[in-house]
Amino acid sequence: MSAAALQPNTRRRAADWFALHRSGAMTPEAAAEFDAWLAEDDNRAAFADVQATWTLLDAARDDPAMLAMREAAERAHPRVPRRWKIGGAIAASLAAAVVAWPVANSTVAARLPLPSDRTVSTGAGQMTTMTLPDGSVVTMDADTVLRMREAGGGLQVTMDRGHAFFRVADHAGRPLSLIAGGKKVTATGTAFDLDLANDCFDLVLVDGKLKVADLAVFHRPQSAELAQGSRLLVATEGRWAVTRANVDKETGWLRGWRTYDRAPMGQIAADLNRYSDKQVVIADAGVAATPMMGAFKPGDVDGFVRAARYYGYARVVSETGDKVVLSAPQ
Repeated sequence: MSAAALQPNTRRRAADWFALHRSGAMTPEAAAEFDAWLAEDDNRAAFADVQATWTLLDAARDDPAMLAMREAAERAHPRVPRRWKIGGAIAASLAAAVVAWPVANSTVAARLPLPSDRTVSTGAGQMTTMTLPDGSVVTMDADTVLRMREAGGGLQVTMDRGHAFFRVADHAGRPLSLIAGGKKVTATGTAFDLDLANDCFDLVLVDGKLKVADLAVFHRPQSAELAQGSRLLVATEGRWAVTRANVDKETGWLRGWRTYDRAPMGQIAADLNRYSDKQVVIADAGVAATPMMGAFKPGDVDGFVRAARYYGYARVVSETGDKVVLSAPQ
């Protein structure tokens, strides 16, 4: 069967299997399921087509840490809540979205001096690692702002916006106090990842224990004590949810990867935009809200657009040197 005659769902499932196979994360159970799926002629043809497409795309042929894309639609994954199903199945194989990271990485080796108040920020496409006055180490992602000052015998850090990873020094009686998103994080001898994107407070505790307390004054404050491997997500409506975290996935950005689990395409595009002079604009609300799973390197706007077009999830309405506008496929 020709590639053009293949059913869209078959091609998308093939992209799913191809990405999972290259990711190295396939379990024995998944491998058995893949072998059974591959026994069908149409499925084999679809898989071969995806392999050929990968070869043609100008993207990371030498990088084995390939993205793991899977369908996130209700039809293919009934366990996915209905709110994620928008416009059909999604298994976008972002095979092209893995060019070299276009960011200015820098490391501040010396400890920062501590005036009464110090502000440190990163710009678009920048990532900085620095040692704080108390010996803690923080890695700031792009477009992140931190303010620091001495308070109560310890260091108080205020995170105005952005995304950062903290490895907090172990000082008895002198915890690090972090204010972010209307919450206070108290930690010592811990490591955690905090993302304030999309108006949410998203904290993943990689090591140790810490406490998070709500600073709200107009409603009953909440608090949570987290153990290693926990994730606290506080959405815009104020609902707190503590779950187990995939730590490797959530901290993949430290190794140059952005990983998403059924994230809206609009959110992924916005993250890519933080690392690229060329911006993606999604003009259709349905496309922007479509959920997607995957892990890829930031900044490859062209690869993101190429994959979206190839698999029929969006079309290019207009494109210039600094902007590409996507909308629903016709």
